Amino acid sequence: MGGVERALAGEEIVIARNGEPLVKLVPLPKEPKPRVPGRGLSELLRRLAHWLMKEPELEENRIEAHREGNDLVVVRHSVKPDKTPVTVTAPSGKTTKRSLTEGVGGRERDFLSPCSTCRACTARCPRGVDTPTVIRSAREFVTAVGAEPDALKTVRGHLASVQNPWGGKPEERSRWAEGLNVRPFEKGMDVLLFVGCTAAYDPRIRTVARALVRILDAAGVTFGTLGNDEVCCGDPALRIGDTTLFQSLAERNAATFRDRGVERIVTISPHSFTALKQEYPKLGASFAVEHYTQLLARLADEDRLKLRADGDVHVTYHDPCYLGRYNGVYEEPRKVLESIPGVRLEEMERTRADSLCCGGGGGRIFLETPPGERFSDLRIAQAERAGAQVLASACPYCILNLEDSSKTVAKSPLVVRDVAEYVAERLV
Repeated sequence: MGGVERALAGEEIVIARNGEPLVKLVPLPKEPKPRVPGRGLSELLRRLAHWLMKEPELEENRIEAHREGNDLVVVRHSVKPDKTPVTVTAPSGKTTKRSLTEGVGGRERDFLSPCSTCRACTARCPRGVDTPTVIRSAREFVTAVGAEPDALKTVRGHLASVQNPWGGKPEERSRWAEGLNVRPFEKGMDVLLFVGCTAAYDPRIRTVARALVRILDAAGVTFGTLGNDEVCCGDPALRIGDTTLFQSLAERNAATFRDRGVERIVTISPHSFTALKQEYPKLGASFAVEHYTQLLARLADEDRLKLRADGDVHVTYHDPCYLGRYNGVYEEPRKVLESIPGVRLEEMERTRADSLCCGGGGGRIFLETPPGERFSDLRIAQAERAGAQVLASACPYCILNLEDSSKTVAKSPLVVRDVAEYVAERLV
């Protein structure tokens, strides 16, 4: 009997790595055998969650786990657990002493925080395990005991105090629109433009928001924003593992949407798009939501984008995980790029559902990734092998990571542009 089945049968299992204990799975009341593909791993994480709440000490008998095909294989060892106390600091500043044998053996950051929740593993899993959801569930318990990386504690603090992960002042949320004719949303407008935190506060991504405004104005789309009344969509809180904070932010936005009579929403970030489209309805807040590339593709079909040629340019497109794998939006950004006269779209290796993650999702954008481990470095090399002069994408995190990598590893004068920026540069 495999490890998953043995755990579900009620055995007590401790998982270790490199000779050190990681997690202990304790028996719970026996339940019917799961029939949903991938449910076994989810059930193991449920037991992990139960153990996190109980915080027992590891016993000398340890079972080390590893994969063989689709099975989780376990091997029994005998060890003496390390009970060295460590200090855990919660976002509130409260400190507690814990043993390394509590929580997840003190290794919470090592095997949970590196996940960018890109869903590449889910796309390949033969048993249909939705790994990011499992990771998110585990992170909820890690954040509950204040064991997430310090940088993510700071992010949670910013979200709770100033309603954005970057620590920007709420009264300066609309500064990105200075000099533009951006009006407050009013009922009867075509769409609400949900700007998002990164486009509102990051100097590099503010240019994307400004470019999109120029495009919508040129196409005759009536739109408005919530101005300083907009707060974070909640995606960072959700992916880090603070569900309560996510719900607070989401409910605040949803109340503002209703008060303003919002019916249709267009987002700049695929992360906001996913939160508003997939997560808000779970809280009873359903609106018609689309990513801006979907709107631009429709405008291109209606011949409402008047664009000029600028010579023949080889452009390649990087599929953001939260736009592609999470929402199946692959063709619209390409249609928009191909609507620009002179653009020759070149596909990289690993595109669409097989796209290589930039490394920014799941809270990773707020953490430092060591040189040599950055997915965006690999993506720059792939773009160059495709012969691209321009690497386009449609996600703030992707643009930040790809442009940063292009400055250090590119061997050609590769230009990184958001789709909105590239279109705005070609407006007649």
